Amino acid sequence: MKAPAWFNRSSILFGILTLVLVYALKFHYSHASASRLGWILWPTSRVVQIITGISFESGPNGFVSWEHGATIAKSCAGVNFLIIALCMSIFIKIQDRHALLKQAAVLLQSLAAAYGLTILVNSTRIILGMTLLNADIYSGFITRTRVHRWEGIFVYFTGLWIFYLLLKRKRVKKTDEHSRSWTPLFWYFSITLLVPLLNRSLLFRSAETQEHVLYVLAIPFIIFIGSLIIRTIFRITVASCQLMLKNPVLRMNKNMSNFAGNKI
Repeated sequence: MKAPAWFNRSSILFGILTLVLVYALKFHYSHASASRLGWILWPTSRVVQIITGISFESGPNGFVSWEHGATIAKSCAGVNFLIIALCMSIFIKIQDRHALLKQAAVLLQSLAAAYGLTILVNSTRIILGMTLLNADIYSGFITRTRVHRWEGIFVYFTGLWIFYLLLKRKRVKKTDEHSRSWTPLFWYFSITLLVPLLNRSLLFRSAETQEHVLYVLAIPFIIFIGSLIIRTIFRITVASCQLMLKNPVLRMNKNMSNFAGNKI
């Protein structure tokens, strides 16, 4: 079986370098306190402050708004999302055949893009979460914990899906479009579920964990299917309009139908 054209020595080294970077990020996040995560918590708090006008200041557990009782803590850093976006970006770009030096530049570009995306998406998630916190929607099954979880999964995967569409516009051929549409799902599930399962940090012993896994699986899949349906309807509509513009007979029949309808 012939290996893909992009599978060469420089790509292998590029992949190894990426794995080392991802492991370093994951290790740093796992062992760092909130004060050592200022490189991602501080810009996130600034974006939230600029958009909402709510002031945050550095505290022992992160960045705190004493007036509103809100804290952007370590768990709000979005490092896992950063890793997912970075891996997906590199997976897409590594398929372009580049020299090792060029691939190193691609790695830095992907890291910068993933970092900026994480700040933007995470700030959106925090702002929406603060808005929903005081919303009058909670009763019975609809609890603050569940809504917070649903909102986080929705915002993170939607941001990842939009990032994928932007990356794909630059390089993916239309013939490969259907098969590669699963790329965001693959990387989201791999980092949020597969990796925790392998290192045994995710166990199914509690009902809460089982519920969390169900939402992590269901919400991104619903977004994925919904997006494909909307895109399919849009393309059919555009193709029909283009065909009508190119075919004068169809255009004339439509005008006659409109005329008959107005006459009636």
